[in-house]
Amino acid sequence: MKITRLLLLLTLHLMILVLPCSATERHIAPQRGVSESFGATHAAAKGLPGQQGVTAWGVGSESSSLSNSTAKGNVLTVNYPVSLRSISVYLEEVPAGTTIEWSVYSSEAANSTYYRVVGLSESVAGGSGYFESPLFNLSLKPGTFYWLGANWSNPVRYFYSNSLPGAPLVVDMEFAAATYEGRIQPSNTIPGASSFFATLSSNAPYRFTYSFDSVEIADLGAASESSAFGAVSAGNIVTVDESMTLQSISPYLVGIDNGSTIYWAVYRSTSFDGSFTRVWDASRTVSQYEGYFESPAAMVTLEPGFYYWLGAYWDDGAYYYFSNTLPAAPLDFGLGFGHLQYLGRDGQVFDTNPGPDSFVGSATTTVAPYRQRYLLKAGAAVTPGDGDDSSSYDNDSSKGNVITVSETQTLEAIELYLHQVLDGTTLEWAVYESDTLTGPYTQVWETSRVVNAGEGYFSSGPVMLTLEAAKYYWIGGFWDHDLGYYYSNSAPGAPLDFALGEGTMSYLGRLGPYATFPGPVEFSSIGPVENAPYQQRYIFSGSQTSLFYDSLETGSTSAWSSTSP
Repeated sequence: MKITRLLLLLTLHLMILVLPCSATERHIAPQRGVSESFGATHAAAKGLPGQQGVTAWGVGSESSSLSNSTAKGNVLTVNYPVSLRSISVYLEEVPAGTTIEWSVYSSEAANSTYYRVVGLSESVAGGSGYFESPLFNLSLKPGTFYWLGANWSNPVRYFYSNSLPGAPLVVDMEFAAATYEGRIQPSNTIPGASSFFATLSSNAPYRFTYSFDSVEIADLGAASESSAFGAVSAGNIVTVDESMTLQSISPYLVGIDNGSTIYWAVYRSTSFDGSFTRVWDASRTVSQYEGYFESPAAMVTLEPGFYYWLGAYWDDGAYYYFSNTLPAAPLDFGLGFGHLQYLGRDGQVFDTNPGPDSFVGSATTTVAPYRQRYLLKAGAAVTPGDGDDSSSYDNDSSKGNVITVSETQTLEAIELYLHQVLDGTTLEWAVYESDTLTGPYTQVWETSRVVNAGEGYFSSGPVMLTLEAAKYYWIGGFWDHDLGYYYSNSAPGAPLDFALGEGTMSYLGRLGPYATFPGPVEFSSIGPVENAPYQQRYIFSGSQTSLFYDSLETGSTSAWSSTSP
């Protein structure tokens, strides 16, 4: 299924203007920013959920101030769940090396105490224009007030207005509406305070843009009437009929103590009662007493043909909810881009943080689900090398595929398919760029972390990197311990084209350029090998497709081999 990528730029002045723009650039020069036209056109959204929208506030502001270490932000509400992608603040006269921190605070009332949800910071090159945050991937929900703002470490010029319309202001993004409720200056420090009390000003908003993704909620067990108390794990077994991206898991708990740790996880199996292998996990301490406890951004691709355990474990006693009277499995949850089906619940399968590498499924099918919410969105999962029939076992190695794109794309995540991974292995995911196929290739993005033992797709987490047409990209990974990776000697080789919602991704060959860890800043190449790609998965924004060579259709199988390609 393909979903058209749509990026809306909604400009508030005396009227609303909708224009296309890019939400992926970290620093947008003024002439490339929001147009200050004052027309009243409206561009209708196209396609199914999976859209993106950028709401622009305070464009046309006629006033500015030069300030040091000052936090500025606007308070918004939404009428339908959305995913906050990024925050961009318009500044001028920014000195090189200035640290900007973009933050989200939330409150249950407009004029009340706002509590810090998350903050992201980085040093910027300076100049003037929109300065965009790293990727948030944070869900915003109806009924909550969100302060979305920024602070900075050096004197900069920020913009506001005393004449533009003030609160409330509503922008309709087609998949949801965002309402400006007022503005506030909460703190003068970096990083921002853990909380602040706000009395909102109804004046026109500070000049910001906020980028959102549409999301869908699978709300399981919402009317559950029963509960149990304990420090346990609880999860639901689900399948999907279309590839989709799981953004977060939220179990409903009551009575959990401040400072307790919650551990969220995703396990996958090829059969309902088979061995479930961990494919993602995350943990953090929590402070709220009751409600839905949302995980950090998961960005895990759920695929048809697999069974998934989605759940959590908490290390202190809390009430968790289920039902003995609600409808039992199977239950179907229709989303805008596919269906999620609940098949049974499987609780108390582990009691540690982190959980085991795998467990054998023993779900109960005659009961309603545990009360949990799953946020899901569409995203292109392009899988070069899926179904590869050979593997190798290497130490201090790197493997990647060389690709190009026909149109500008946003790479959201990289997933490496690996096996025989040892506990404590450090993986590094990286992207290198070149003007020519043969290089040299220069590193433009990387991240690394220690992973647990297992087999499957190991995700980089959010990448949020713009890939440009006419450039060549090496996308892959490095590792510091022996492990297995997959390739094929029989699947089709380069060139291979993968259709995205807009444009194509072309695979041009595979390349293992460097045999030490971590990866170099730059590497040279004589060109990639035109055999079938290494088995990896690349997730792009705003479209949905299922494209790869499938060994199940040809009868080939994956087999371990001691020889390298």
